[in-house]
Amino acid sequence: MRNSIQTMDVMSMKTKAAGHKETKKVTDIPEGYITSEEFADIFEQKLLAAYENL
Repeated sequence: MRNSIQTMDVMSMKTKAAGHKETKKVTDIPEGYITSEEFADIFEQKLLAAYENL
């Protein structure tokens, strides 16, 4: 088997990677799903309720 070496242009990789950035907005969340902030609030409430019952 023969070894082959590939060379890459680092500068072109950086410009391509920078162009593919996508930011998710709250409006991109499908219906029926919640945001991470809403999940954290609900989770905190459930934890506090569970500890009150101990």
